[in-house]
Amino acid sequence: RITVDGEVTRAGIFPVSSNSSLIDAIALAGGFSPVGDAGKVFVYRNIGQNTLVANYNVEQIRAGKSRNPRIYGGDKIVVFASKSKIALNNLKDALGVASSAARIAVIPGI
Repeated sequence: RITVDGEVTRAGIFPVSSNSSLIDAIALAGGFSPVGDAGKVFVYRNIGQNTLVANYNVEQIRAGKSRNPRIYGGDKIVVFASKSKIALNNLKDALGVASSAARIAVIPGI
């Protein structure tokens, strides 16, 4: 079993086959959340008493520019948030509130 956590649609623990890849693991978790950063995908793997941590860029993997690593039972995959996507969402929210207020303010006869 593997753990997929962070900015994915359905974080959780999933079964893994002997030939599962990082892309497969992300798919099991329903893909990235709206703020998930495909360039900040970390795989944590325990090897003896040490933990190996590797950062992967899923966009590079999908483009064929990087290898799609195999995932093993016990691996933990964490997808971090994109600061720029969070900022953009916050801006959209703020603009949405501002435009709603403007629409309310121009209603005649109230």
